[in-house]
Amino acid sequence: MNALVQFGFLFLLLILFWAVAMRPARRQRENLAQLQDGLQVGDEVVTTSGIFGSVAQLAETRIGLEIAPGIVIEVARQAIARKVADVELGRETDDADESDHVEAGDE
Repeated sequence: MNALVQFGFLFLLLILFWAVAMRPARRQRENLAQLQDGLQVGDEVVTTSGIFGSVAQLAETRIGLEIAPGIVIEVARQAIARKVADVELGRETDDADESDHVEAGDE
């Protein structure tokens, strides 16, 4: 009976780990894939490396990203992290707390 209780406890811990760690990560990956698939010409985006730009061209696996007037670079579609409107409205995907940011002059 003791072994059955230990097995049940281990099973419960695995279920808890899945609910806390794995399920939200999968949901985040699905949301990112949906964002990348739904890109349209003219969308203001940020790449995973922090480059801001406007979608100028769309292809199956690549996009043309206009980073300055007349300057278009080609990046992988998977390199798009989020839309600029989401960043400016405070809907970033990471849980950064705005109170952690220090304004210039508040030091």
